[in-house]
Amino acid sequence: MSTLTLTPFDPDLAAQVLSWLTSFQESVLWCGRRQFPLAPEDLLAWHSDPDVHPYLLLQDGTPIAYGEVHVQVQEAELMRLVVAPSARGQGHAGTLINQLLATLKPGEVDAVLARITPHHQAMRHGLAKQGFRRLDPTREADLNQWEAAPFEWYGHNGAYAD
Repeated sequence: MSTLTLTPFDPDLAAQVLSWLTSFQESVLWCGRRQFPLAPEDLLAWHSDPDVHPYLLLQDGTPIAYGEVHVQVQEAELMRLVVAPSARGQGHAGTLINQLLATLKPGEVDAVLARITPHHQAMRHGLAKQGFRRLDPTREADLNQWEAAPFEWYGHNGAYAD
């Protein structure tokens, strides 16, 4: 039986993580940037924000997934989640999401958000399986006012309206 562990991201593995994005479309779905391939410096630049915490999910010591937790006032956002092509379809996205949620300290945030591009069916499904629900249209519009392109926003732990 294999062991899955979440570890802080190793900057030396930036090129490997970016190699998991195998097409222009996949790259756009992952980060919203219309650029392919991305350079390791692009990924590392996002880590310059002290509120962004990048992680790797390892399977028996081998990196198989990447994700970030952006901790803000009262909210956290799961960002830039990707699973290595060879590890897709095995439930690792759900494991990554759950382990990223576990990095948050009790009471640290009131809610956790995640955003996806509107065509990212796989991530929409993965978020739903982990208890995320789409935010109401008013909240989504408020969050999208600062974005260059509209995203679908999902919430966990009370971020959504019933």
